[in-house]
Amino acid sequence: MTARQRLPNRRACESFEIFHSGVNFYCGAYAQRRFAMNALARVADARAVRIEDEIARRGIKLRGGVDRCGPCPRCGGTDRFSINIKKQVFNCRGFEGGDVIALVRHIDGVSFAEAITYLAGVAPQRTV
Repeated sequence: MTARQRLPNRRACESFEIFHSGVNFYCGAYAQRRFAMNALARVADARAVRIEDEIARRGIKLRGGVDRCGPCPRCGGTDRFSINIKKQVFNCRGFEGGDVIALVRHIDGVSFAEAITYLAGVAPQRTV
């Protein structure tokens, strides 16, 4: 038995879907779960960006092989900033360290959600 068969007038609310004029409106736990799965996929997409690619896209020049160091693009210094391309992490000796998401947050001074949007593309859409 489908949800449409259980909802004869298509205006009653089941636990997962509301049918109104043939359009699906999601409510409750289903919408939250769907948005959370979308958000997790976007975080995974953002973490898939290689840290050396993000550094190159920003035009930051670092010297070295696996461990690259140079001046921090945010707080300066001569060798405060380093990245490790094997571990895909960065470290600013004057401030903090972390993965590519934390790198964008550090350089741009933005929130976690804004860093994800920058790295993964367009902002997620909530389903009504």
